[in-house]
Order: sequence, then C-alpha cells, then structure tokens
Amino acid sequence: MTLTAVLQFVDTPDGPFAILAADDGAVLSSGWTDSAERIVERIRPSHRPDDVRSGTTDAASAVRDYYAGDLAAIDAVPVRQFGTAGQLAG
Repeated sequence: MTLTAVLQFVDTPDGPFAILAADDGAVLSSGWTDSAERIVERIRPSHRPDDVRSGTTDAASAVRDYYAGDLAAIDAVPVRQFGTAGQLAG
C-alpha cells in the first residue's frame, strides 16, 4: 500500500510546529521542529509514507485554536499510532 502524507508547519509561540498527516487527516507524526526530515524520522521506517508533500492539514486549525486558549481543541484530532502489539496495547 502506498501512503501519501501532507506536511504543514504552523507558527506557534513555542516555535514552528510540524504536522505530518495522512490523506484521511489522521496525524502520523507531529512536534516542534522546522525539519521535514526530523518529523518523518519519528516514524518507524516500515510505516513511513512513500510520498510527502507540502499542504494544509485539518490538525493545524486545532493547534491554532489550542494556542488561542481552547485547550480541548486538540482532543478531537485523529491520530494513527504505530508500534508493536504490546506498545499499542499500552
């Protein structure tokens, strides 16, 4: 299966925040960095997207809303977790 991802950087008071999301909007990786390479490298190689393109993500509005004071805004952001069965079980 080919996975295409969208990468967006959001300016925040804490610095640039990167969001890497699948086409369905689920966040694959995110964090405070201005490096596309670093945000992709957070994903295990076998789960990394085949193609990464710049664009907009649904999660970016939640990040902006969070910084505007709506701390619950990020609760509804879909994420896709990767790991072993044990890691995913918690």
